[in-house]
Amino acid sequence: MVVLFLTRQEAVCELISCRLKEEGHIAHICTTQKSFFTTLASCKKSVQALAVDYSFFDHHTFNLFDCLKKNKFLQPVIFYNHPYPAEDDRVDFWIQQNKNKSPDFLSLCKLMNQIVSSPELNPCISLISKPRDVNKAVLIPHENFNCRQFQILHSIGPVKMRLFQMLFDHLSHAVSAEQLCHHVWGSYTRKRLHTLYAYIHDLRQCCRSELNYEMDIVRVGQKKYQLVFTLPHNLTVRDEQARQAFERNRHLFEDARCV
Repeated sequence: MVVLFLTRQEAVCELISCRLKEEGHIAHICTTQKSFFTTLASCKKSVQALAVDYSFFDHHTFNLFDCLKKNKFLQPVIFYNHPYPAEDDRVDFWIQQNKNKSPDFLSLCKLMNQIVSSPELNPCISLISKPRDVNKAVLIPHENFNCRQFQILHSIGPVKMRLFQMLFDHLSHAVSAEQLCHHVWGSYTRKRLHTLYAYIHDLRQCCRSELNYEMDIVRVGQKKYQLVFTLPHNLTVRDEQARQAFERNRHLFEDARCV
């Protein structure tokens, strides 16, 4: 089947799509609603299923159901990171929502559930990974942070990740550009310094796009950098807003299909 993704987690969905392709499916990934609907309109007949990031429902200005109905797109929709069905119930949940029991769609649902439930990907997928019960009053901001998951989520290469790991290992104080260059490349030259600046810029973007942590790389003084964490905030509020927006708009789509 041909599957079209709409997601905020491009790197994760690229890994999902690779797994789908290994099983004979075709996947295309879009990260904005504009590119999603442009792609869908251009290959309406060939796209057979839509895989959508549930977190798009916290944007009241973007009504997925209304857009699909208005353009007469009737492909089944899988909210691959829907936070409410348990792993064992997820396939039946997708089947019931779409009222689609075709063998091909059932096979796709089973495969998708297997992929998003896999130990290596599940912790990286927003909304469906189970939160730990912690006391926020005493939680160290980076206590639950996993560098390997961060690397997978943002598709960070090994050299750039070595730089990030150095900053992570020195959370309590700033690290000079010279120290970072020597750690990553074993030398400190003008060329290495310019590469360092480019890498720090890229890593900042990764940090700022994190859904589960408030984190950034800040400059402290001249040519010194520090990775900083603060406590996650508003995650529960965001997920609840997504759920409410989903329930509020679902009736607009039920004429064509129960989603």
